[in-house]
Amino acid sequence: MSQCFRISIITLGILLAVPVFAASSDANVIMRTLIGTDTGAPTTPTGVVTTPIATSQIDIVWASSTDDTGVTGYQLYRDAVLITTTALLNFSDTGLTASTTYSYTVVAFDGFSNFSSSSLASATSTFALPPPTPTATSTDTQNPSTRVPASLTSFSLTPSTNGARVVFETSSAVQYLLRYGEASVYDGSSIKSNVFAKSHETMLTGLTPGTRYEYELFGYDRFGREVLLKRDSFTTSDEVDTDAPANVSFFTAQPITDDVFLNWTLPTENDFSYVRILRNHLFFPVDPNDGYLVYEGRASSFRDMEALSKHGTQYYTIFSYDSSGNRSSGAIAIARKAGVVPSEEPDGLPVASTTPGVPGIDFTQVEIVQNGKVMPLKDGALQIAQNNPFTVRIPYELFPQQLKVITVTLTHPTLKQQVFSFLLRANQDFTYYEATLAALPEAGEYEVTFSVFNVFANEIMNFAGLVEVSKATPLSEPVVPTEEREVLLRILLWLLLIILALITLRFILFGRRRREDNEAVEK
Repeated sequence: MSQCFRISIITLGILLAVPVFAASSDANVIMRTLIGTDTGAPTTPTGVVTTPIATSQIDIVWASSTDDTGVTGYQLYRDAVLITTTALLNFSDTGLTASTTYSYTVVAFDGFSNFSSSSLASATSTFALPPPTPTATSTDTQNPSTRVPASLTSFSLTPSTNGARVVFETSSAVQYLLRYGEASVYDGSSIKSNVFAKSHETMLTGLTPGTRYEYELFGYDRFGREVLLKRDSFTTSDEVDTDAPANVSFFTAQPITDDVFLNWTLPTENDFSYVRILRNHLFFPVDPNDGYLVYEGRASSFRDMEALSKHGTQYYTIFSYDSSGNRSSGAIAIARKAGVVPSEEPDGLPVASTTPGVPGIDFTQVEIVQNGKVMPLKDGALQIAQNNPFTVRIPYELFPQQLKVITVTLTHPTLKQQVFSFLLRANQDFTYYEATLAALPEAGEYEVTFSVFNVFANEIMNFAGLVEVSKATPLSEPVVPTEEREVLLRILLWLLLIILALITLRFILFGRRRREDNEAVEK
């Protein structure tokens, strides 16, 4: 199957941005986040398993559903009441009552608002309150992990200029308390979780560069037992960090009646801190204060309740931040209520005509920077490596000097009905419009289409090119140039011949010595 992203760049005047469009011979272009139609519902979720974790928490897991256009997310119901919408296959339901039975069902949906039938119900009860406090010699046959306190099974702390990323796992499910500060008093700074889990990740922010911090990490199991997991120190970097972090990947906005389900994949940088989502019914927010604040935190999905109740279309922008306070250029998505026609919206974006070609701009002026290097243009295609983030940029001077917004739009490599868009913004030196994107997951030849929206002429202009993504080489298979490989083979061959010659010589000498010994014995 051909794996292909379609990338579009759009330049607009003042504060207008267009996320997606399809070039057509028709004079009008309909802008949308999904292309085509689909009436088939996803398969019904199966394998729903509920597990009591504490007096106030139950964990639910289920198997993934399938759909011809891809499953967008799942709705989880507790006792027939919707409690969350998520793109994951698990959820921790907290704030429950002790010694109480709860029943859960799951429904899957796709990007065209088709919903599956409900899964079979799975029920379980929370633990009794108070639970018996185990001792080191107690024998809890149902849960052996309760016989001993929790302990760390892995731990990593990665400091940056103004923060530190902490990732750790514990032998049993715990809530944690992380206290830190420039002295052992910890300055009152702490982070506490409210979910019992074995895998944990958090970010310390607002730290001072080049400063030593002390910290202590405590775990609390479902019996309320406290255990010191780790006590240590670290020092933040004293280097000034001005690099913008990568955008989130695969940001989508799925209308569900009047609600909008937002889903995204977080950046993987060690200094990633949090995301901030804003929306506006007129245009995409172009900075972190431009629009209504929807969400701020480290989650990977969010349900924006009643977002479409007053306005039939909402434009979303999500910014990612690192621990130094730098923000990404922004990823964008559009949500449009079923039945709403863009051209009939009183506050909608203008519909533009399409013309080929962009005066003064062609694909050779587009640059991709990866691992600090400007990637080469070979046989008409920009060459980049798989599984490495990269920056798309176009010289600032090529565009008119009035205020503008530029976007990059990518089409999912297998689910081509879905598209993912990113804002480009001018860098600090005003030399490029650029956006840092996460690594492309598939190797192959990627079709690239750049489009410029001329706000004064109300038209979209296009130019195209290709991006060749090379397959990542495993660490166990280092790349060796052909000439060097031939030299190595010759050396190995000579070494083999020398070894064989030495072995042969040894047998000759050994045989001669045995004959001499035999002759001496006979005499």
